[in-house]
Amino acid sequence: MNPSKKTKVSVDSARLLLYPIVAFLLAGGLSRAATQKALVSVIEKAERRGGRRIDHIGQPIYFADVLNRWAHDPRFIDRNGRPRALPVNGTNGFSTLVRTIAPTLDASAVLSVLTRYGNVRKIRGGRYTLVRPYFLSSTRHSMAFEPVAVFLSDASTTLGRMLRRTKVSRGPEPFWRKVETAGLSDTAAAEFSEFVRHRSLDFLEELDD
Repeated sequence: MNPSKKTKVSVDSARLLLYPIVAFLLAGGLSRAATQKALVSVIEKAERRGGRRIDHIGQPIYFADVLNRWAHDPRFIDRNGRPRALPVNGTNGFSTLVRTIAPTLDASAVLSVLTRYGNVRKIRGGRYTLVRPYFLSSTRHSMAFEPVAVFLSDASTTLGRMLRRTKVSRGPEPFWRKVETAGLSDTAAAEFSEFVRHRSLDFLEELDD
C-alpha cells in the first residue's frame, strides 16, 4: 500500500503479456521483421509517453473491499441503508472501516487514493462521503497502474492458454477464470469454488432453456 513503491514487472510476466499479441500479429500476416519493427516503434513512443500520468497505488482489491463494506456494513450506513459520511478517526470512522479490511492498511494512504480518483469526497466538518460504491481508478489526468496491470495480465494469460490448446487439450476454453479476494480461508475458498461450479451449471441450463 506504499504508493511510492512501484510494482515490478518481471521478464517472464512481460513474455506472457506479449505472447498473444505477437501471435495475433503473425497470424494476421505481419512478418517477423515487421512485428519486431512495430514493437521497437511502440517502445520508443512509450518512452516519450504523454497523456495521463500513471500512479502506483498498491493492491487494488483492498480499495474495492473498503468501498463495498462502506456501502453495506451496518456500522457504516444510516437507518435508511445509505452510506454515512465518516470522520477519519473515532468510533466507526474511516480508519475503523479500513482496519476491518486489513489491520495493517494505512488509512490515510487509502483515503488519499479514493479521494484522488473521485470515489470519496471531503465535505464540511472534516468528514468524507462515499461517491461511488465501486472502485474507479482513473481520471482525465491520471490512472492507476495496478488495476490495469491485473486486467492485462489476466486477459493475456487466458488468451495465451487458449492459443496453446491442441485438439487433445481437455476442458472448456475459458475466456476468464479469476476471482479476487483478500484473507479468504482455504475452507471458504473451497466452498466458494463448489458454489461457482454448481451455479455455472445452473446458468448453462438457464441459457439452454
